[in-house]
Amino acid sequence: MSNDGLRWRVLLIGGSSGTGKTAVGRELAKRYGLSLVLVDDVRMAIQAVASPREHPALHTFVADGSRALRSSETVWSGLIAVAEAVEPALRMIMVHHIATQDAGAIIVEGDGILPCLASLEYLRQQPEFSGVNVEGTVKGVFLREDDRQVIFENMQHRGRGFQAQPVEGQQALSEGSWKYGRYLVEWAEKIGVPVLSSRPFDTLGERIEQIVGRG
Repeated sequence: MSNDGLRWRVLLIGGSSGTGKTAVGRELAKRYGLSLVLVDDVRMAIQAVASPREHPALHTFVADGSRALRSSETVWSGLIAVAEAVEPALRMIMVHHIATQDAGAIIVEGDGILPCLASLEYLRQQPEFSGVNVEGTVKGVFLREDDRQVIFENMQHRGRGFQAQPVEGQQALSEGSWKYGRYLVEWAEKIGVPVLSSRPFDTLGERIEQIVGRG
């Protein structure tokens, strides 16, 4: 499918780890012929140039990973802190692709996406968007997975150092991620951002497309 005729410029796919964001993001990017931006890449790029002293929240799971994985509560609060720290950078990426026609439309996925970024009311209040017409340019979908065990199994299957953690760390990370996912979903529902169950996964791309469409 071509991206000709797309009205929206940015599609945000949020949710906790283990909900299938990256896989469905790749599927939709291929379907629309768009670039896929991974929030993890944005975060790591900022971490490379911003020290823990300058931006401690960004380094929550790097500077002292064992402390961050102490409990599901420290994981949950750490994920929120990281997302809040990355949010200004994501706003700049979004406004660039909204205001600059040649930049093209993009799909952005990651657990570092906060629901407010899909709110036109919120974006209009940000200085970067002053004078920028954001009506219809941003679409957002947040994925939910209510089963804690599914999150655990998906994180285990994905890898990314998860299996290298002690059992207690794995449990804290998966449980904290599940709680963080609930936090994102409740926020999204409160402000009217669409929420979809990540299962059945084989229809997830089609279900997202039905919501965001081309307009």
